[in-house]
Amino acid sequence: MHHTYGIKDMLTHWRVAELVWLGLATLTVLIVSLSLGDGPLGIASALSGIICVILTAKGKLAAYYFGVVNCILSPSCAQVGPEHTTAAQKAATHTASDFPI
Repeated sequence: MHHTYGIKDMLTHWRVAELVWLGLATLTVLIVSLSLGDGPLGIASALSGIICVILTAKGKLAAYYFGVVNCILSPSCAQVGPEHTTAAQKAATHTASDFPI
């Protein structure tokens, strides 16, 4: 059996529903990131993260490329201070007790 890895493998064997899923997830992350005021690095981190997750679910080895980009750009992986945390990450860290009833 011949295996292909990388971009060529990433672009093969997709069903229409999976492509719609990828498109909607990417668009949703992009809209949320922009509406929360993320900068270019935050948006790139968020997009590479969601693409990595979807490619991993598909079993595509190209997910590692997006995972590496996500880890490099993600403040939690890069060990930088809270001043570099993206707006989406700040919003995701709130708990129910953070909001008054």
